[in-house]
Amino acid sequence: MHRYIASALTAATLVIGFGSLCTGCAAWAVMAGAGAGAAAYEIPHIRAMNALEEDFHSEPRRSYEEYEAYMRRKHEIQEQSLVY
Repeated sequence: MHRYIASALTAATLVIGFGSLCTGCAAWAVMAGAGAGAAAYEIPHIRAMNALEEDFHSEPRRSYEEYEAYMRRKHEIQEQSLVY
């Protein structure tokens, strides 16, 4: 779980780093805000996907309906996220 959060924060840091290459303080501030916003947007999706995976794999035997609900929720998270 921490690996995915770390990758999201690394991506945000790279966005901030590229923003610092731009000229002017306003461009840097905009890029820093965009990086922080992207990280704040992605972290809940990463946590939701990890919780879904842990819940699904905790019990090996599932019914077909439970599997369909799992896949439906997984696709919802993937559609909302930029990482997945």
